[in-house]
Amino acid sequence: HGVFRVVDGVTAKLRGFTVTGGSSPWGGSGIFNSGTLTLTNSTVSGNSVDFGSGGGIYNNGALTLTNSTVSGNAAYEEGAGGGIANCCITPLDRSTLTLNNSTVSGNTASRGGGIASGAGTLTLTNTLMDNDCTNAGGTITSGGGNLESPGNTCGFDQGTDQPSVPDPMLGPLQNNGGPTETHALLPGSDAIDQIPEADCGVSTDQRGQPRPEPGGTLCDVGAFERQPDDPEP
Repeated sequence: HGVFRVVDGVTAKLRGFTVTGGSSPWGGSGIFNSGTLTLTNSTVSGNSVDFGSGGGIYNNGALTLTNSTVSGNAAYEEGAGGGIANCCITPLDRSTLTLNNSTVSGNTASRGGGIASGAGTLTLTNTLMDNDCTNAGGTITSGGGNLESPGNTCGFDQGTDQPSVPDPMLGPLQNNGGPTETHALLPGSDAIDQIPEADCGVSTDQRGQPRPEPGGTLCDVGAFERQPDDPEP
């Protein structure tokens, strides 16, 4: 399992990585984590599983994504969690998944195209979900500042959340500067200038660009912070 695998008892940190092109029959073809993994300024894209769950990432440990993008992964057949599966080898409550300032977009599965949380806990803050969540017995918590399109399957319930946005207006996954590919925010996106600077959580985006943009007081939702000189993709 996994282009990148973290086993029980191991702690690992990835920064500025791209995990892509993984394919396996069962689960976590991009990343399989049963240890403690921190993923920062990284992209997990173009991975797939044939029958299992977690096309991009299968988490059975402690996983934190910050300023990262999960895009274009797939779990085929009856699999769940095209982007990420947060689940569940015994003990059932051991898995913890935390997303901060991240973007989940364009992943596919029969259940939970973006994230499937089968057990344990899932916490999202300042994260853009251009996908859906599914929850089968775990706990999903909003830390605020999230956006989901097109529905509200994640149950975002904070006053600073934006559920059911018809179109987040994302550019394609491509090189927008920085070491890894990102989804740019197109002009007019509801993700732009939504988070007070004190709540941004990070001072740069996935590319290393400043948060907020120079002269600004509000940060954008997701892994990409639109800059005044960013071209329209």
